[in-house]
Amino acid sequence: ERVTLAVFGDGGADQGIVYETLNFAALRQLPMVFVCENNLYSTYSRQSARQKLCDLAGRARAFGVPARRLYGNDPIAVFRAARQAITRARNGFGPSFLELETYRWCGHVGPENDDHLQYRSPEELHTWKEQCPISHLQRSLLESGTLSEIQIEHLESEISREIEDA
Repeated sequence: ERVTLAVFGDGGADQGIVYETLNFAALRQLPMVFVCENNLYSTYSRQSARQKLCDLAGRARAFGVPARRLYGNDPIAVFRAARQAITRARNGFGPSFLELETYRWCGHVGPENDDHLQYRSPEELHTWKEQCPISHLQRSLLESGTLSEIQIEHLESEISREIEDA
């Protein structure tokens, strides 16, 4: 029943240990899900400046590991893909790889802003902030009738209280 999730960024995907682990997991049909949060940058270096081909899911397929690249700011799509990969692993079919296209709003490490380093444009950051996964989920829940505005306000209040208490 147990499945291991290995979560790393696109910068981590540049490390050989990721591919050694993918290969071993594929050979042994280990119950693993590799989750790569592809936020387009490793520290301050854009992915396209580090890699000729930016298809990280394709790299996993080279080891015979089923892999999907999906929009990581859609929580429902990520949930469904993760559920499918976890079920696959639990049923003895070995590892899967999910490449989640997303973006980090803050600096490389911690909550601080590092935009003064000018490694990305303000327009790029603004475009991605408009694709906020929480806002995306909220719209989906409202449109489907799963939650009402009042229920969302109540949840936000509960979450804020929990954060304040912490």
